[in-house]
Amino acid sequence: MRGRAKARWVMAAIEHMTRSNMDAAGILRAHGARAATDITGFGLLGHLVEMVKASNVDATIELMSVPLLDGLAETMAAGVFSSLQPQNVRLRQAIRNLEEIVAHPLYPALFDPQTAGGLLASIPADHAQACVAALRQAGYGAAAVVGAAERPSPPLAPITVALEGKQHTSPQSMPKQPSNQLQERNDAWLFLIGNTPDHQTSGVGPLLVVVFLALLVASFWIAWRNWQADLGQRTATNVSIWFMRLMIGCMWFQGSLWKLPLPVSPGLSYWTEELSRYAAFDLHKWIAVNVLIPLLPLLNPLVYLTELRASASMP
Repeated sequence: MRGRAKARWVMAAIEHMTRSNMDAAGILRAHGARAATDITGFGLLGHLVEMVKASNVDATIELMSVPLLDGLAETMAAGVFSSLQPQNVRLRQAIRNLEEIVAHPLYPALFDPQTAGGLLASIPADHAQACVAALRQAGYGAAAVVGAAERPSPPLAPITVALEGKQHTSPQSMPKQPSNQLQERNDAWLFLIGNTPDHQTSGVGPLLVVVFLALLVASFWIAWRNWQADLGQRTATNVSIWFMRLMIGCMWFQGSLWKLPLPVSPGLSYWTEELSRYAAFDLHKWIAVNVLIPLLPLLNPLVYLTELRASASMP
């Protein structure tokens, strides 16, 4: 937004964010993953705190082993941060040795919010190196061991940040691994046949596919009827607009899966509870605790039906 990032940094970040985590999730499961999360808005530290609290363990992060995108160190040094960074920094209270590491130039990277920052997983120690090797072989070149889980100790702060270790790597600095050029098409096909992890865990995957295909067929039928009734709609411009709206509707439908009501999907419930814990303002927290969470059994179906209506109306 400020025009301070180099083009190659931006392009590398986009390439990294658009790499599907599906294959990585399968590799982690195959190597005995005991807990995992994707690094998104709360940053590395925020999501690690969630994991250690849920598992009743402590953890040590090897700061110099954390993979960084090219350009991150330079932009942080220049004082360029995400607008969400200050909200995440409040989680610094979870760091046991905060005074030792707060002045380190890579300290802010712990709080950097991500759009698609990859997966953080807990793997048995004797499987860790084999897991990293398999991930790199599959094209995840920056896969690395970045720390270790430990038994909980008396201090309240559960996270220790260690400054020793290997220099950090970036996806671009690792040897290039062959990537699946058909990954995007494969993901789309798995969605259409109801075989994505979201479908599999929902328990209603076939029904979702039937609904999706019914909406798709209905869109084509309505468009065909309109073109027959109004010759003025048979223009390249109108066809292009219809096609773009159709694609937006498809993406909207897919993006609404995590809002399916309980017990099918815990997604909306989870993020509403997160809002109650990490709300930026007291008013937001009060609304989440006293209004949204108590009414969630009613609101969740309404939210999903609204999303479904929106996706159906796009084409």
